[in-house]
Amino acid sequence: RAVVVQRAQAVASQLNGFDQRLEDIRNQTALRLTDSVAQINALAEQIAQVNGQLVSAEVSGNEAPDLRDARDRLVDQLSGLGDVRTIVDARGSAQVLLGSTLLVDGSRAKQLRVAAPLNAQDIVVGLALVSDPARKLLPIGGSVGEMVSVLNGGLRDTQDRLDALATSVARAVNAVHAAGVDATGQAGVPVFVDRGNNGFNPAGDPFHLPRPTPGTITARTIGVNRAILDNNQRIAASSGADRPADNDVALAMAQLRANATVRVANANPAVPPIEVRHLLRGQPIAEPTTGITLGEHFRAAASALGTQVRDATNDSAVRDTLVRQADARRAASSGVNMDEELTNLMRAQQAYAAAAKVVSAADEMMRVLTEMV
Repeated sequence: RAVVVQRAQAVASQLNGFDQRLEDIRNQTALRLTDSVAQINALAEQIAQVNGQLVSAEVSGNEAPDLRDARDRLVDQLSGLGDVRTIVDARGSAQVLLGSTLLVDGSRAKQLRVAAPLNAQDIVVGLALVSDPARKLLPIGGSVGEMVSVLNGGLRDTQDRLDALATSVARAVNAVHAAGVDATGQAGVPVFVDRGNNGFNPAGDPFHLPRPTPGTITARTIGVNRAILDNNQRIAASSGADRPADNDVALAMAQLRANATVRVANANPAVPPIEVRHLLRGQPIAEPTTGITLGEHFRAAASALGTQVRDATNDSAVRDTLVRQADARRAASSGVNMDEELTNLMRAQQAYAAAAKVVSAADEMMRVLTEMV
């Protein structure tokens, strides 16, 4: 019984830890997203200011290469945060589009903000214009677009899977344990409960919005019943008070790893089946309709997360290669070729020497003529 209590604590602690680590990543990503949006707004303002200065400087027909270079550097910085396109008009002013959104138009710049969920059913984090916060912008690419995708997709999917696992484990273990009798002759109490001292709600939906009802078990809230922690004799191993040495309930609990499933219709119609839902699209994640075991579900969640990490790593490597190639092409077209410059210098030097010889010959000829007179 002491070992059962320790293992139950370990299960709850591990699920709590997994959820906390994912939540930490979510918070860090959300903070980085906020900082990146602030950078986009600052760069947009600076580009708009340079546009105004450049138009004023070139209105008389003179070019302002320093201002053009300054604007190009700002656009380069902006392109690291999202997909950027520029359109330069006849006056030299540039329109800057971030994704499909016109961010800078001449000397006017629009400001972005992180669009939080507008209501309980709207769970998608996105970006919006400060002037129109109700309309989320289309994907804008770059690092900002990927952060939005991670917040809405990868992290949420993994947390959903862990919540479904925690709820399924609690329901299965508590259902078996309730059928037994503990060492004191009392009916088995729930093993896993809501850590917030809200007991255990077998009909609780971990995906209920805006938040689960009290007593619903999730990866964040799962904990071991205080009654069992204080007295391990409350662990029910037998199904009958007249058979204290019988361990049929204990054996049934041990078999849950291979027998309990995550997606099954419960015998009690009041208890909904557990279903991992992709909240971004509001559709269930593709899983076997007959249900998978707890162990299989956990392995599937770990595999899905590993696949996301691998795909992100490969995508990052490909994009880094494309960036290096683009920088190399730009340097080849706009940079200084030392061999070419040295050749031009030698050509100018030879031309100067030839001109000097012509001048020297003319001077000699004029001197001779003067002496003859």
